[in-house]
Amino acid sequence: RDIEARYGLGLITAALDRARREGVLVPAPVPALAQLVFSAVTEAALMVAHAEDRASARADAEQALLTLLSGMVAVG
Repeated sequence: RDIEARYGLGLITAALDRARREGVLVPAPVPALAQLVFSAVTEAALMVAHAEDRASARADAEQALLTLLSGMVAVG
């Protein structure tokens, strides 16, 4: 957890904090969002790594992640 906090989760948290300050993130607790985003990205990487067709799995994972993340963008 220390390594992921420093190199993965920490970067995601910083990016979400910046997005919140700039008004492009929906109102939500950044630490919880960051942990969930990190978990989703990690799971997507595992899906691709273990897939028989990695190109297809990567495309599917990318589309799914973009769908999830687009719900965090403040509209208006």
